[in-house]
Parts: sequence; C-alpha cells; structure tokens
Amino acid sequence: MQNFFRKGNITALREMALRLVADRVDKQVRLYMQQKRIPGPWKSGLHLLAVIGPSPQSATLIRWAKNLSYTMGASLLTLYVEPLAKLSESQKDQLGKNINLAKQLGADYLTTSGPDVVRAILNVAHKENITHIIIGKPRQWNLIAFLSLGNFLNRLIRHSGNIDVYVLGSDRTQRNDFFKYISIPSFTSHLSQYFLSAATIGLTAAVCYPFAHVIGYQVVSFILLFVVSILATFMGIGPILLASTLSATVWNYLFIPPKFTLDVARTEDILMLGMFFFIALLNGILTSKVRRQERLTRDREERTNSLYRLTRALSQASGLKEVWEVAVKAIKKHFSLDTAFILQNGNNVLTNTLRPVPIFDFTENDFSVAAWSFRHDKKAGKFTDTLPSSALTFYPLPGTRIKLGVIVIKQSKSLRGDEEIFWETFLTQISNAIERELLDDMANKSLILEESDKLYKTLFNSVSHELRIPVTTIMGAADTLMYSKHTAQTQTSLYKEIYTASERLNRLIENLLNISRLESGRITPHLDWCDVHDLVNKVTDGLKQELLLFKLDVVIPTDMPLVMLDFGLIEQVLHNLVFNATQYAPAGTVIRIKMYYDNQSFVLQVTDRGTGFPENALPFIFNKFFRVEGTKAGGTGLGLSIVKGFVEAHNGKVKAENRENGGARITVVIPSPKSEMSEITQ
Repeated sequence: MQNFFRKGNITALREMALRLVADRVDKQVRLYMQQKRIPGPWKSGLHLLAVIGPSPQSATLIRWAKNLSYTMGASLLTLYVEPLAKLSESQKDQLGKNINLAKQLGADYLTTSGPDVVRAILNVAHKENITHIIIGKPRQWNLIAFLSLGNFLNRLIRHSGNIDVYVLGSDRTQRNDFFKYISIPSFTSHLSQYFLSAATIGLTAAVCYPFAHVIGYQVVSFILLFVVSILATFMGIGPILLASTLSATVWNYLFIPPKFTLDVARTEDILMLGMFFFIALLNGILTSKVRRQERLTRDREERTNSLYRLTRALSQASGLKEVWEVAVKAIKKHFSLDTAFILQNGNNVLTNTLRPVPIFDFTENDFSVAAWSFRHDKKAGKFTDTLPSSALTFYPLPGTRIKLGVIVIKQSKSLRGDEEIFWETFLTQISNAIERELLDDMANKSLILEESDKLYKTLFNSVSHELRIPVTTIMGAADTLMYSKHTAQTQTSLYKEIYTASERLNRLIENLLNISRLESGRITPHLDWCDVHDLVNKVTDGLKQELLLFKLDVVIPTDMPLVMLDFGLIEQVLHNLVFNATQYAPAGTVIRIKMYYDNQSFVLQVTDRGTGFPENALPFIFNKFFRVEGTKAGGTGLGLSIVKGFVEAHNGKVKAENRENGGARITVVIPSPKSEMSEITQ
C-alpha cells in the first residue's frame, strides 16, 4: 500500500478518472442536444468527422484521421454519402474495404444520402456535435460540378459555420496534366439507353416534321423539350445529355429557317436555340437527379421496413427455435442466402451443432474456421482475408454482454458497400434476439440453481434435525439398557422410547421415499374396491398413541358404498392428515374424520379446532418442505405435499381452508364409480 499511493500513480489515476468523466459528460451533452434539437456545434469536446467514399484515397484519409484523433484525444466518426449514380463493381469493392478499415481502427460509421452532398454532411455534423470535418482534396472538375452551381469545397467551408474543415491531399500521381483538372462525368447507363434516347428524338422529329408549317417551329421546340423531360424520368445522365444535344441539333437542322442547314438566320432564334439546349440539359439532369434520389429513398425505405418487420417478428418469437426460423426466413427473403447458426454451450465454447439443420455441406474444416471466427470475433471464410479457401462464410454474432456464436452463410458473391452495411444491421437485430433468449435461459438456470440450493439447505436442515432426534433417542436408550441396571418398569419405558423413535424414523424414511417416487413419476395407483371403514380403522389403530389426547369423531353414512381406490396410497393420505392435525390442534379438542359419496366422487374431510392456517400461507400449504412460520419445531414439511401427490395420482383434488370458528379443514375429492355390489346391498 505504501508503494502504491505514490504521486505518479495518483496522478495517472486522476487523469484516467477525468477522461472517463469527460467522455460520459460529452455523451450527455450530445444526447441533450439531440433531444432539445439544438443545432450546435458545442465545442465542449473534440469530435472528428471523416468523409469517405469508394476511392483508394479514402483509406489514406481514414488512417490520417485516426492518427489525428489519437493525437487530439478526440472521437472519430466516418461518414459515407450515397451518390445519386450507381457504383461500379470495383467501386463497391473499394467502398467495402474502406468501411472495414474504419471499423478495424475503431471508428464509428454512418451512411446518409441527399441531393446536396454538402447539406447532407453538415446535417450529420450538427446532429453529432462534430467540431472538425476531414475531407480529401478535390482534384477534378467536371460538368456536373459546374451544373451543381458551386464548388464542393468552397460551399462546405462557406456553410460549415463554427466547424473546422481539414483538407487532406493525395500523393497519387496523375497520368495526364490535362485530366488533373478536367474530367468528364462517370456515365454508367447501358448502351441500349443511348440508342433508345436517340431513336425517341428521331421519331419525335419525324412525327412533328409534316406539321411544322402548321404549328410553327417554336412549338416543336416545346414538344422536344417535353420528350427530353420524359426520358429523364427513367434514363441516366449520359442518355439525357445525348438526347438534349440531338434535340437541339435536329430542331436547328429540320425546323429553324433556313432548313437543312445548321445556320440560324435570326438572332432571336440563336438565343432560343441556346436556351433550348441548356434548358433541355438542365431539366433532364435535374429530373434524373430527383429520380435517383427517389430511388435511394425508396431503397432506404424498403430496408427500413425490412428491419422493422424483422424486429417485430423477432420480438414476438419465443425461444431460440422460433428466433432461428424467423432469422433464416428473413435472410433468405432479403439476401437469398442459405443460413445456419452455431452457438456456444454456455461456457464460451462453440458447439459442433448447426441450428437449424443446414441444406449445405458442413465439414470439420468448416467448423475449425467457425471456431477461429468465434475466438477472434472476426469474419472468416469465403470472400474474406482469413481462410478464404472455405466454401462458406462465417460471421461472429455481435453480443453486447456475452459471446453468442457464429452465423454460417453460403453465398455466390460477396456483400459489398451498402449491402454489407444492411447485412450487418440485419445481423445485429438477430444477435440481439438470440442474446435475449440465451440470457433468459441463463437467468432461468440461475434461478433454478438458487432454488435448488435453497431447497438443499432446507432439506438438509430439516432431515438432519428429524434424523438426529430419533437416532439420539435410540442410542441413549440402548446405552442405558446396556451399561446400567434398571427395574422392569424402567426397562419397559426405555423399550417404548426406542419403539417410538423407531416409528418416527420409519415415518421420516417413508416420507422421503414417497416424495422421491412422486418426483420420479413412478406412482401408479392399483385401484380396487375398498371399504372406507377398514381404511379408518387401520389409520386410527396406527395413530392410537397420538389420538389419546384428542376426541376422535368419525362420521360415515350408513349407506356408504364401496369406492374404487388404491388402499395403500389413500391410507397414507389419511394417516398424514390425521397425524398433521394431532401436531397442531390443542389437546382435548375434537378431530373429525368425515367420509361420504357425492356426485360420482369419494369425499374425505379431516377437521380440527387448532389455530388454522395463515391466509398468506394457504397457497403454499401443499408445497414440498413448506412450514408455516411460528410453528413448533419438528417435521420436514413433506406430509401435505405427499397427500397432494397421492390424491392427484387418483385424478383427484385436495383443498385446505380455515373453519369459521377456528381450526382447519382439508378436503379430498377423488372420482370413483359406485360399486354395483353396494347398490344391490342397498
């Protein structure tokens, strides 16, 4: 202790505590800002936002941003803004690598979309209380940037407000100085769209040409402009650019005087031609952007609905089996993948059992890959950097409190870009449901263990106490008889004590054996016609000593028929009920045994004038090892539970209640047909 409490250690601990407190308070500030819709940013802490994309330079940007955040002691968030244009296959691959790199370096990741990239970035920055935005240096200029009315970097700096903007350069060499500054937009439309746009403009011109002298060439321009707008609703930027150029050229060549030339005689026609071209181009491009934004919004809505339906289905699932069925069905529907799960056994060891049974082959080598993925908490297998020779792909199930297991999928192509993000979100929802079920099972097992431990202690204390008393009595009496001389009267008294203790010990052993038979389900009644008078006589003879201090009242109708019972089991039932009454009723009071036949049932009642049962104890009277608080010591609390077990073995019911003027009443009702012999006798 003297070596620990040094200035250096205390200073280090203080710094660690302050950092933890600062992180917690910073999270509270951001949560408060989001709840109160405060735009911010509040520079109460340092938060970096790195804007990435599907380019190799984004990897350098992520590493540099991570180093900067480490140096500044700041948090790092990476953001990808979905473009309106579709990504190529190589771009999707690169985007997936960039996202994985950001996650490996411990950076949070978000994705967003919007027609204005600058506004989309700033919306996220204000929402997350970002203090610094890091972007790559734009090195290319194209027509789309010009038509978007502004340079991206200048607009970001102008609208960023209190947020600092870091611009990271690139060390990539350019092949041509011209393309260092000038480039063309990336067109991804299919060749058939170019052909269709050209054919549509040509067909429109051919239809309008015979009527040009009637409607005028100015009206033709509006018709062509309308056609270009229609094409923009289902074609890309490239075909729209071609349609705008062809429509302007065709309108000039076929309709503007002088016809069949590209010359324009009138000045106003020159202005109109220029305006026509730019209006057609701008209208087509803007319409195409709106359509692409609508497509992105629709895709996001579909994914959101899919996640909502999955979450709802998982919340309604009960048990791991239903969770697997819901998950496999949803993955098959949205990803067209065959799936199986491998979970841990509760001791952080992966089981070699796939659930549900997969429809694909699974070998020992595949299990080794799954074990590696589970142990290192990383994906492995096909289309990954780890053990890619496997025919299957393995993803660890992300748990918040415990390690869950691995999900196995069989895929023909890798998940890239947004699809992989959607898959990880999907997987998180499934993992949460599996973790919920596993934690429930663990909680139930813990409760069972706790109850078992409590039951063990109760059983041990009760049985040890009950065994000790008769054994001590027998040993003491036997020792006195062996080593001392006594009169005949004293010897008889000692023999009675040994006999009484032996009976008590035998009763305890019988109760333990009976409750064991009940727990194992081995009680099978052997039904036969019984006379209840024989039943009462045998029980009262066995309890003659206990009943000496009480007034026994036996009430049996004279016309009581024979009943179908297991004589041995019902004898034990009546014995336990009467003995229980002798233990708790005051001496000199009446203990009544009443039997009668009612509505095809044999009814047995044992009543006394004791203190009765506490109202809060009535629901637990027939539980194993239950004893009412405040009762005298002795007994194991098994007598009434054995009564209930034997009665239920006869498909009967037992009920305990308090009498109005004090005392208790226990009623046993057992279905039993009336004997034909009894009816003949009657």
